[in-house]
Amino acid sequence: MSSIVSLSDLPQDTIVDILSRLPTKSIIHCRSVCRTWRNLILDPGFAGLHLSRSPTSLLIHQLHTQSNVFKLIELEDEHDHHGLCSDPVMKFDLGACLPNVQIISVGSVNGFVCLCQYNPDETIYIFNPTMREYVTLPKTEYIRRSPMVIDYGFGFSPVSGHYKVVQFCQQPITDTGLLPYSYKIEGKIYTLGTGRWRNIESVPFSSLGDGGVYFNGFLHWVSGEFGSPASICCFDVEKEVFRTVSSPPQITPQWKISLGLVGGCLSVCDNTSKSELVIWVMKEYGVNDSWTKKIVIRMNPDIAWLSYQAVHAIKMWKDGDIFMFFYDDVLFSYSPQRKTLEKHDFPKDYARIDKNIEVMLHVESFRSLREFSKEKITVF
Repeated sequence: MSSIVSLSDLPQDTIVDILSRLPTKSIIHCRSVCRTWRNLILDPGFAGLHLSRSPTSLLIHQLHTQSNVFKLIELEDEHDHHGLCSDPVMKFDLGACLPNVQIISVGSVNGFVCLCQYNPDETIYIFNPTMREYVTLPKTEYIRRSPMVIDYGFGFSPVSGHYKVVQFCQQPITDTGLLPYSYKIEGKIYTLGTGRWRNIESVPFSSLGDGGVYFNGFLHWVSGEFGSPASICCFDVEKEVFRTVSSPPQITPQWKISLGLVGGCLSVCDNTSKSELVIWVMKEYGVNDSWTKKIVIRMNPDIAWLSYQAVHAIKMWKDGDIFMFFYDDVLFSYSPQRKTLEKHDFPKDYARIDKNIEVMLHVESFRSLREFSKEKITVF
């Protein structure tokens, strides 16, 4: 006579393994099934296992003065097709808890998203969209006023497990009203869970005001003076020291230069030419001579709009096509094999009246910000 075995009869490790493979919405529902499952899902060990299996999605931020709407979109990425799912996995508006503020995204690392409120004042937030939690970092003395430049980076140390926010303030030494300015550069760093900012002793570069790109335990910025060769400044998140690597040949600091990640490599997207857009990749990280032209998009009348603004490389699809973002309202993929460009539709409920958007890759995480004891948590 056979006996009936229920899911609750399985070993805890097996239950955790099964739950960690479910879609995020299903896991959230499972938290309400019973106290045992809830405790398993809230355990830091479960969060780590789930994070290792969590697929990469696209987080879209619609910037608006009255609201800050975020949508998480699943990516379809197979060898024979790719694209964006039409229905958002998650949607939320921070306007209810952060009303009448202007927010820009700094970066997303391991399920945590760093945001910067730059108007009416300078405030940094770290939030976890999956857990619906955020923390507000203490303010520094820096307030963004032109021609002052304030830049940020958000990174993670795989050695210590610490999450850190870096803030740079570039203040003109003399303001004659003429470019270029001479800047005094100061920096601060905040380790999540400590409750305080610390000074960075020396900041040996000036950035172009674009948020740092996190990769391989380092944050990266394009650096240099306009008209001179560009370089890439790297910040070691663990050791908190700077170093510089060369940029690709003939790259000069301009606002139409952007850093990204393509195929697991640091990349530079150069859109300064009116005749072509070039994506360079550093095949061996930290090796200056390993810069290689990965993609060259020749301009023609049908895609002349592509040369008007900065372009950001988001990721390489499994079939070798490159997923990219133009300015603030166009997502597209470029096929180097077919030499064709395909635009992607935004989610069904995307409000075209709010064309100013930001996008970033994001993985969902069940790690709670409550684990960082000195931070005050707000639930939204």
